[in-house]
Amino acid sequence: MSRRASGDVFLRYLNSGRRPSFRLLVRFVLFMVIPGILAQVSSVVMQYIDASMVGHLGSLEAASVGLVSSSLWLIGGMGICINIGHYVQISQLIGAGQYRLARNLACQSYITSLIFSSIIVVIAWNIGSFLPYWLGGDENICHDASRYFRLYCLSVPFMQFNMLSTGILQGAGSMKIPGVLNILRCFLNVFFNFIFIFDTSTYSVAGYHVAVPGMGLGVAGAAVGTVVAELCISVLMLVCVFCFNQKLKLVRNENFFWHSSYFKRAVRLALPIGFEHCLICFAMVVSVMIVAHLGSASVAAHSFAITAESFCYMAAYGISSSASAMIGQTVGAQRRDMAVNLAWTITSIGVLMVSFAAVLMYIAAPFMMRLLTPDPVIQEYGTGVLRIVAWAEPLFAASIVVSGILRGAGDTLVPSVTNCLCMWLIRLPLSFWLAWELGLDGVWVAMSIQLCITGTLLLIRLRNCRWLNSTRKEDLACEGI
Repeated sequence: MSRRASGDVFLRYLNSGRRPSFRLLVRFVLFMVIPGILAQVSSVVMQYIDASMVGHLGSLEAASVGLVSSSLWLIGGMGICINIGHYVQISQLIGAGQYRLARNLACQSYITSLIFSSIIVVIAWNIGSFLPYWLGGDENICHDASRYFRLYCLSVPFMQFNMLSTGILQGAGSMKIPGVLNILRCFLNVFFNFIFIFDTSTYSVAGYHVAVPGMGLGVAGAAVGTVVAELCISVLMLVCVFCFNQKLKLVRNENFFWHSSYFKRAVRLALPIGFEHCLICFAMVVSVMIVAHLGSASVAAHSFAITAESFCYMAAYGISSSASAMIGQTVGAQRRDMAVNLAWTITSIGVLMVSFAAVLMYIAAPFMMRLLTPDPVIQEYGTGVLRIVAWAEPLFAASIVVSGILRGAGDTLVPSVTNCLCMWLIRLPLSFWLAWELGLDGVWVAMSIQLCITGTLLLIRLRNCRWLNSTRKEDLACEGI
């Protein structure tokens, strides 16, 4: 990528009032999104390896993880909302040239994230013993599911720090560093999982026998490995934010202020996202409960297929995260004209990339499932549902990317309401009905219909441009300093 297309050059274009050519705008977008995409794709690859490790312990072990996976999305993502409320404002302040206030708000955001995530851990730990039974899991998988859930929840504070740091660094125009660290996190996760899941084993390499130490913790080891990996990366992220980033690194004798107005706006931005996340994850839990009545094989296939499907849409999440930062900077710089062109450019790139990945997933679905599990029944179920959802992936990508664009502009209510209503009024009723008619395939048909409708509605919202009015000039005022 050309040096002309860098985060600092993009900020200079915003502040100078110049409009980049279409070619340069595409370069800016690719420069910003590619590190995030690589981080998400590497995350998917590592999830494959991670899920494969658990899958090779046995189908019951795989089902125990699959049973609580949706609940972990709920627990792990509850802190995301308050994080977004802060780093969207930080990217807007950086776009407006308010670097000192951005540093102050960054410190404030970590304090808030730590308090919020600690509360989540306490609650999750106390319900962990009962959750698998509430979800309707078989007795033979509930013990492992409970242990995995409780241990995994210990990673929540570190996970929140990593997500927050990624958003803050992207908002400051630094895309490569969080991308590299998130890739490293994935490798560390697999490494530590390998150590904690399996017993000590001896392998033959080039005629030499090498002993690889292991703790032999089984399913619980997968959770412990995640905790250790997240801890390591959170420390590195904090160092990068406060020591190496030129716009955010701490300045000697610069006083810290608690800005209640920015905290209140963070809460206003976060509340719709928080309700959306809770309602959607609760809907996912209900969906797992529907699948649970179809048997352990269906639960395992459902869980593995979700992991495999992420091969497509995780790239869209990487683009969405970068889009929030770029649109936040553009709105902060009061460049409405450029924000519209940028939004459609990012959306087009996201849809094209995911469409290509969907074609590959449709063709390679049997191979992808074989990598995750040796069970032929689970492979057959998983292959079928992946080929069903592949048709919905382009509009799913549109919904993910457009949601990131709208949130970067401070418009969090409309995408959240749209996602929730489509989930509860379309996917769940259809899943309940079609599950009895078509089994697991019916659940994924319902999912595909909902994803297409959600993507279409959010594209309509992007087109009417009302989202540009979500951030006011007074929201960027430098008060109290």
